[in-house]
Amino acid sequence: MLHPADDTAAAAAATAALDAAVWGSWLALARMPRYENAFDMYGFSYYYTPAVTPQGTLIPYPSGQPVGPQGYVAWPDGLGQVLGRLRAERDGARHRSVTGSGTESCPRVSPAARLR
Repeated sequence: MLHPADDTAAAAAATAALDAAVWGSWLALARMPRYENAFDMYGFSYYYTPAVTPQGTLIPYPSGQPVGPQGYVAWPDGLGQVLGRLRAERDGARHRSVTGSGTESCPRVSPAARLR
């Protein structure tokens, strides 16, 4: 999931444009009647949830949280947001698979929080 870095219209527009590229690139194909049954499984990797500046730059989200060595904040709530969006976008899809998650290497995130 992407979040605007601030409350400006420019940040919202930049976020929407990037969202259209990231999600829209594969959803447009998956929604086409010709291909709606072509996918047995939707797999994804979740590592972080960025914020998008008005200039389209990705920055760590949520702000004020510790940034790890890979440059992002380990935030398991973002995984829930992605799963919710996937359910909303492709309700009825046969299978979903989390193929990777950046929360495993974060010692401040408990195993229980990872599974929420």
